[in-house]
Amino acid sequence: MQVKDAYKKLIDLKATVVVNRLADASVVREKVNSAISDYFNVSNWELGEPFYVSQLLEVLNAIDGVKYIDLFMPSDNILQSQSLVESASSGTLTVAINEIITLANSEISFYYEARS
Repeated sequence: MQVKDAYKKLIDLKATVVVNRLADASVVREKVNSAISDYFNVSNWELGEPFYVSQLLEVLNAIDGVKYIDLFMPSDNILQSQSLVESASSGTLTVAINEIITLANSEISFYYEARS
């Protein structure tokens, strides 16, 4: 029996966080960045586990002081492909059964909500 190494499925994250006007933006920024790091911690993922945008948004929207999140990347869910990474088609939004979701690049912008 031969066991192969897992491959990383790199996910780029690009989002805008709109902060409640009454919240301390630096505290919200720290909590959001920490939540993202925790969410993408490799110990939280199984091989071939799909990525659902709604689950990430749920975690981030639960942070006190976050008014709402505009998520630009990834723009869609990344579903399980049932194949190995070598045979998975490139350019598709799938995670192979021998890949694990990992955060690659993160670009998060923070803005206060507009005045009413």
